Amino acid sequence: ELMAMKNDTYVARSPWGSVSAMLKRRIVGWVVSTQSRHRLSRFVVLPGDVVSDEIIATGLYEETVLAALFESFLVPRLPDFREGVAVDVGANIGNHSLFLQRYFASVVAFEPNPDAVALLRCNVALSAVGSIEVIPFGLGDREATLEFHQEEQGNLGGSGFGFAGVVGGKHRECRICRGDDILTTTLLHGRKISLIKLDVEGAEFAALQGLTRVLREHRPLILFELHRAGGDSGGRAIFSLLRDLGYGSFFALDEAAALRPGRWRKLAYRLLFGERVVFLQLDTPLDRFYQLIAALPSDL
Repeated sequence: ELMAMKNDTYVARSPWGSVSAMLKRRIVGWVVSTQSRHRLSRFVVLPGDVVSDEIIATGLYEETVLAALFESFLVPRLPDFREGVAVDVGANIGNHSLFLQRYFASVVAFEPNPDAVALLRCNVALSAVGSIEVIPFGLGDREATLEFHQEEQGNLGGSGFGFAGVVGGKHRECRICRGDDILTTTLLHGRKISLIKLDVEGAEFAALQGLTRVLREHRPLILFELHRAGGDSGGRAIFSLLRDLGYGSFFALDEAAALRPGRWRKLAYRLLFGERVVFLQLDTPLDRFYQLIAALPSDL
């Protein structure tokens, strides 16, 4: 019977399915080939995830903001960065960590989500730079193991701790500790922390509370995402905390098109002017989402 089956035909794909698969392969191949200018070409991603899809499409997630930061806003500080350490808090799968290693002597990447840590370690290994240290927990104002909510609907980076207001998704327990306790001279190899980036889904205030000694001693530039202005851990509280620690200047970085109301106005702006990033100095944050805020010490 098995011998007789050799002459049977199994239709694996319809004619249209076959053509469609061929076109998809060509399109994906073309998209990937255009990313050779980035050093993120060897990158493990999750298709269907917002960060991963952007990496596949453009080579780098949040490319416009990062380019504006390091090719314009921070250019005078780049020589100092080459001898310093960047701390990536909420590293997810490594997009920002791998980008930062281009400009800094080393990177310390904190990520509490075990699934993201697995991909982060793979991407660090693939990068073969040897200057990224992965720490598999988050930063907060104490040492504890807390409820963590993993987003499973297309945004792994949207996962976060329950105390920060993140709900839903897959529940698990993840560890946090104080940055002041872990960022020791041994871990830093005697280098100065020059930059701290935080993307921790509403836990920024707690993370900064656990970094007060580091901020006073190292005076790093701080980059953070901001979800809201009000509340005990909102933007106004963060600004107040950082001012008490000697930070006097705050700038919001936004894509200019994103500030236009309505989807069609955003599209029209991009068609006319491309993707532009604006730097807006802030005294007090508005009650809205900020993709990135830069906090600078008063002595800069």
